[in-house]
Amino acid sequence: MNSVELIRRLSLEGAENFYTVMPWINPIPKSAEEILEKMEIARQRLQYAAERQGAIEDTDSERALISRLKTEIEAIIGANK
Repeated sequence: MNSVELIRRLSLEGAENFYTVMPWINPIPKSAEEILEKMEIARQRLQYAAERQGAIEDTDSERALISRLKTEIEAIIGANK
């Protein structure tokens, strides 16, 4: 699935989350699978930084947004197969 088609299928909340995490995945890749790869890398970087700082994760953190968005994207890709 290409990224344009994926972005169009996001829910309103998913689109808002995508806009919030977009700096982590720019430039936007052509395929949905590449978006997922970039999001996983971003999540791992944020997790590493949080662990180094001893931070406690809240539900509005970028890491939580990335996880929710990743779950929605995986569901869209799975439904498309």
